[in-house]
Amino acid sequence: RTTLEEENQRLRALLGLRERLPSGWLPAEVLRPGTQGSESIFILDLDEGDRIRERAAVVTREGLAGVVRERRGRQAVGMDWTHPEFRASAMSEDGLTFGVVESVRGAFREEDRLVLRGTPYNTLLEPGTLIVTSGLGAAFPRGIPIGRIGPVRAAEGGWRRSYWMTPVVEPGAITLVLVESEATGGRNETPGETPDERVADTAPPLDSAGNGGSPPSEEDRLRDASGGWEEETPSRDGTPRR
Repeated sequence: RTTLEEENQRLRALLGLRERLPSGWLPAEVLRPGTQGSESIFILDLDEGDRIRERAAVVTREGLAGVVRERRGRQAVGMDWTHPEFRASAMSEDGLTFGVVESVRGAFREEDRLVLRGTPYNTLLEPGTLIVTSGLGAAFPRGIPIGRIGPVRAAEGGWRRSYWMTPVVEPGAITLVLVESEATGGRNETPGETPDERVADTAPPLDSAGNGGSPPSEEDRLRDASGGWEEETPSRDGTPRR
């Protein structure tokens, strides 16, 4: 298959995803600066009238690719999930277990990994469990796939667990994306907040069984993106969900 055919397939898949998502997602092409030290940074080529906000989600047909850091005229600068500052409030696909996903740098780019931390100790997530954005905090809508659970990384004093994750999006394959515009209804942020502060204390309280959960607010429902990937994300046995 030629590169042009592959690009056309990605474009068709992205347009199909856009139709399934709530209104307000804009297509964009991803450019890489190609300079030393900018391996986790990308540039979005936008139309002049495209209104996107800082901290807007950037997605591919597989799931969460990264986040916008700033807008510069017809371009926006973003970071993918391998950036050391990447954070995302997350939950298991069934909405019962909450935590925070962050990036862990490897010695080489191929060794960069994702970690889900802060989950209840007495809730053991099975390998292959899909982790999605929770919609809590300032940045991401609910329901965007991030990755799948791997081995336990650490158990924190019988109180919390953390897990290695396999990301659903490969950084090198990020070429065509959708970016969340102001029309989707972003949340207000406090100027000067760090990524940790944006996701801190966003998980709902644990119940007596160690699980978390609370009904989504009206704003959460407006930004719920979970329906977009219902047909695209495979189940645990690798078959597409219908």
